[in-house]
Amino acid sequence: LHAVERFAQRVSQALLAVCEDPVLRLRMLGTPQASVHGRALPLSPRQLEILCLLALHPEGMDLERLHAAIYGDRTVGVATLKTEVSQLRERLGGAIGSRPYRLLVNWQADFMDLEQALNAGRVETALACYRGSFLPRTESPLLRAWRDCLESRLSGAIFRVDDPDLLLNHLGQSPEAIDALERLAEL
Repeated sequence: LHAVERFAQRVSQALLAVCEDPVLRLRMLGTPQASVHGRALPLSPRQLEILCLLALHPEGMDLERLHAAIYGDRTVGVATLKTEVSQLRERLGGAIGSRPYRLLVNWQADFMDLEQALNAGRVETALACYRGSFLPRTESPLLRAWRDCLESRLSGAIFRVDDPDLLLNHLGQSPEAIDALERLAEL
């Protein structure tokens, strides 16, 4: 009986550890990519945008709100969005709930890691997370505004850095970072 109890306890701990690992990983800084259990998914840019919006809104989004976030004032029918979400749900094995649309699996997103690092004042971690612009080709008004805000916050953090080596490391990863060059010149 004791052996069975110990075995059940170990199985339970192993299952909890597996459940805590993110199933879905979103890499949207630089070259956008989504993967499930380490396997890259062939998704359209619109489907990647949908995943980002659902990650930014863990409480979920109804169809009208999701449509407005993706298309803004453009005249695109809601049926088009429903089709995209349906195809995405199929590719993710049902990992998207409906009414409201939301992610039903554990997930991790590099852009959220960057935001959390900035919120915590951990500039070194934020710079390590940054691999390029967030969804550089998105036409979604909400995601473009979010990207502009995120990059403005990162730039503000860069101008508070006092460590030239940290700035040089960032420039090695992002040679186009004018803000890091300006701050380095100031130092």
